[in-house]
Amino acid sequence: MSAKKGIQNVEKVSPSKNIDEYQYEVRVSGIPENNEASRIKRQFKDKEEVENVCSSIGCTYPIKECRRIGKFVDGRTRKLLVTFNSVWDARALVAKASEKELYKNSHVLITPGLSEADVRKEQVVLKKRWELMNSGIRKEDLRIHKFRLYQSTSTGEIEVKLD
Repeated sequence: MSAKKGIQNVEKVSPSKNIDEYQYEVRVSGIPENNEASRIKRQFKDKEEVENVCSSIGCTYPIKECRRIGKFVDGRTRKLLVTFNSVWDARALVAKASEKELYKNSHVLITPGLSEADVRKEQVVLKKRWELMNSGIRKEDLRIHKFRLYQSTSTGEIEVKLD
């Protein structure tokens, strides 16, 4: 039996994102979709918009890549996933956006990138919030903090079980 025969049944798996790559990313919400014809032009326009937002708060870090997350749905704005060359640039941008209260001033939210595990946790929390809102609970009475869902009641705030 040759050495090659023993390896023939090994399945090749494409490497997933490096576990630390998400640290180079930030997620940007609140920038409207643009109507450019080609994907490349849309990405370029999105990158320009993010650069404008960044410069408005005094950040001029070079952006490596900028793309929308998820499928396009008419009437909804998808988040942007922005990748930087440096972890420090990504972290500094998130800190500066918070410090300058960017969301209060322009309704643009900049948050850190999430690992694949954190994305799954976020999806569970958002699904539960959606279910509760569809059952009649007001969005204002629901709050998400660190992948946990809280509901305001007349007696205070309670943590919602996620099943």
